[in-house]
Amino acid sequence: MIRVFCTAALVLLCTLALPHTADAQVGFTIGPRLSLDVGDDIDPNSSTFAAGADVRVSSVALPFIINPTYDFYFLDDQNGADVHRSMLNVNALFPFGINNQVFTPYSGLGVGFLFASVGDNDTTTDAGINIVTGAQFDLLPLKPFVELGYSIYFTDGDNNLNAFGIRGGLLFGL
Repeated sequence: MIRVFCTAALVLLCTLALPHTADAQVGFTIGPRLSLDVGDDIDPNSSTFAAGADVRVSSVALPFIINPTYDFYFLDDQNGADVHRSMLNVNALFPFGINNQVFTPYSGLGVGFLFASVGDNDTTTDAGINIVTGAQFDLLPLKPFVELGYSIYFTDGDNNLNAFGIRGGLLFGL
């Protein structure tokens, strides 16, 4: 009986001493977002309105939040041709300073792609970089956010597309 007890204790001790993989806590939020680009090159005569989606993936193993976004811009037709513009961005958001139960400020940078078409024949895709800063408010279960963003898309030729946007949205945790 003592031999069985000692063997079981040794097996238990060895099992506890073996290295275990830690389960990383992963946070995932998704929600709609609205954007108003002002002083941009998309429509220099007025501000440009966009609607889209915002996703935020965080992990205790990463010092930043992965933030893919998609925006569809509502533009007027040009000379009877349909005009479509949309942006797909992936940013790394770095929370800083205050991290409490009310709000968390952040700043970040990332890369993006601008998809543009005029009519059926003229379609372009341009790559660019983004800089964002903002704050996320933690009001369980909702997480509204506001941010300012500046993007530069490198187009063909010497003209780059610049866009400065004021954005906001509402995130839901999953």
